Amino acid sequence: MPKTNDRSQTFSCMKCGEPYKVYPPQTGYEIAMLEPCTEGCNKSMNVICKNCSNEIKIYWCSGHIHVVSGSF
Repeated sequence: MPKTNDRSQTFSCMKCGEPYKVYPPQTGYEIAMLEPCTEGCNKSMNVICKNCSNEIKIYWCSGHIHVVSGSF
């Protein structure tokens, strides 16, 4: 039976492209990112790709508003 409050986020391995789900480390951390939050509210976790064993670092943020800049 699927979770009714699934707070997972899906990423893919930057090395092989294999998708994987990550789950918040604790209540209050809502946003998963590949770069640390500039507000300093990060909880980091390491994920190992099941396909190629690449280690990926995920940073969880408490959910305040983020401003993203760059060219698209």
